[in-house]
Amino acid sequence: ISTEERIVFARLGAVELLRGGVTTILAMEEDAAAIAPVIVECGMRARVALMTNDVEVSSLMQGKTMFDPDLTQHALRQSEEFIGRWPGFTSERVSAMIGANMILSCSETLLRGLGDIAYRHGVGVTCHVGLGAYEVELSHALYGKGPFELLRDIGFFESGCVAAHCHHVTDNDLAILRKAGATVAH
Repeated sequence: ISTEERIVFARLGAVELLRGGVTTILAMEEDAAAIAPVIVECGMRARVALMTNDVEVSSLMQGKTMFDPDLTQHALRQSEEFIGRWPGFTSERVSAMIGANMILSCSETLLRGLGDIAYRHGVGVTCHVGLGAYEVELSHALYGKGPFELLRDIGFFESGCVAAHCHHVTDNDLAILRKAGATVAH
C-alpha cells in the first residue's frame, strides 16, 4: 500500500481507538515515520517503532528460514535514521523506540544491532515474542535456546523492552521478563 493509504488507515485506526476509549498505544509499523505525525495530531499517547526484519521471504516459501545480510544492514540503517529523524515528530505524548518484528523474521545479528541502536540512543525496544510452539521450535533449531532466552542472552531486553503479545510463555520466560524489567503489551 502507498504511504498516503497508510496515513488514511492510521487516521481511521486512531478514530476507532479513541471512540473505544483507547488513548495510549504502541505502534510498530513498516512506515512509522508516516504515521507518527498522525498520532501526534490526534492527541494520543504512543510509543512508535519502525517494524524491521531480515528474513528471506523466498526461503520461507521453501520451508526454510534464512536471513539476508543486505536486509540486515538495510534494517539497521533504517532504524538508525528513524531514531535520528525523531526530533521532527517531537511531542511529549509520543516517543520513538526500536522495533524487531519477531524472532521468526529477525536474525540474531539484526536483533543485536537493534538492541545496540536502542541502547546508544536511550530508547526502548519492542518485539513480538511468545507467539506459540512454532516460534519455540524454530528458536531452538536456529539458536539452541528459546526465544526469551535468546533475547536475554543477546542483551535485547537491556533497553526498556516492551514484549508484544506473549501468548505462549513458561514460568522461566516470565522470570526472564521480570528480571529484565521488561513489560508486556497485548
